[in-house]
Amino acid sequence: MSYTDKQEELLRSLDYVEPEMIAGAVRRIDEKKSLTKAVKKNKVNLYFKLAAAAVACLAIIAIAWPTSVLITEYSEYSQNFFGAGNSGADIEKMPEYDGSRGLLYEINEDGTEAAFIGYGSCTDETVYIASTYDGLPVTRMYNKSHWDAEYHPADVYFGSSYVKHLVISDTVKTIDNECLRECPKLESIYFGAGIEKLMPLFHNRANKELVKIEVSPDNPYYAVKGNCLIDTRTKTLVIGTPTSVIPDDGSVEIIGSNAFTWASLTMKSIVIPEGVKIIEREAFFYCEALESISLPNSIEVIDSQAFYACVNLEKAEINAGLKVFNNEAFFYLCGILYGTKIYYKGTVEQWESVIKTFRDEDDIRSYAIRCSDGESLSSAGSLRWKNWWRAPEYQWYWERKYPGSPFLDQGPN
Repeated sequence: MSYTDKQEELLRSLDYVEPEMIAGAVRRIDEKKSLTKAVKKNKVNLYFKLAAAAVACLAIIAIAWPTSVLITEYSEYSQNFFGAGNSGADIEKMPEYDGSRGLLYEINEDGTEAAFIGYGSCTDETVYIASTYDGLPVTRMYNKSHWDAEYHPADVYFGSSYVKHLVISDTVKTIDNECLRECPKLESIYFGAGIEKLMPLFHNRANKELVKIEVSPDNPYYAVKGNCLIDTRTKTLVIGTPTSVIPDDGSVEIIGSNAFTWASLTMKSIVIPEGVKIIEREAFFYCEALESISLPNSIEVIDSQAFYACVNLEKAEINAGLKVFNNEAFFYLCGILYGTKIYYKGTVEQWESVIKTFRDEDDIRSYAIRCSDGESLSSAGSLRWKNWWRAPEYQWYWERKYPGSPFLDQGPN
């Protein structure tokens, strides 16, 4: 019982007090009680409002915190790596760009173009490479941490452990495939209409998931057939996957360097159709799951380390149409150490007339070649210093593959 209730009870028990006085006193007590209740109600409402405001503030903080962390990280990278000409100068405002947040870019020295240089703090599964950065077109993608020894932010070295789908904008013209290296979850790549040059991807043994390649139908230089990315200018298969089927319509004449490095851990077999003439250096580099391969009659050149370290390759069949063979084509953890059986469908005499090339005359390694009428060695026959001059019809290939190399112009010695 409250204090005013006690007062009311006491007044009503006093018989000698006039009723009017009691009525007035009770009226004043009732007014006091109403005021007290109103004050209590207002306090309760205030508490509810304060609680609601506190909850709203916490919600805003919870939503804004990841963004603030991302902006902070992005800002840190910006201060160090986003100055014009990569000067590292302080930036007064955040550069504007489209594409996924948190990626790293830099502006070239003359301030006319920008380049994607790393995945930075981006943790998106689908990553969009920007078409513009700070008002400049993004024309290049490369892994700065691979080419610049002084640039090693821990979370961008070599690749991204988050990206599954990579979408490359139409403004990008050149891609150094090192920026795709060690993206172990990458499942698909979309190349935009502007891609002109795609550098070979070296020794990418980390990726196991790439299954889909797409290219803009407006790209005049590259196309996709059989899930193979093809440079239509040179008819070179640039990127293959574990699910690739090399087209047999004449659109592929060259298996490019490191073309099947994406399939190195999962591809057990591959059919190389008639029409393919050249297997470039390291085309099937470290394809550990590859068990057997038969080469068509059209194959004329097998370059250095084409089947390097194919540790499960049980046999390889080479047809008699071969013209140039690099002595290291099946070298290391393959033809020599792991007993891969290499069959040549021509005679010993034909094999020894095949032009043999090599890189180091002091490091010539030989392994058995089983011919139709006996056995020979991988180095048997015409092996001499480099021997590029022995195949003038492939001068264009050597010059494209090894530009500026001094031995290209060498004649017999």
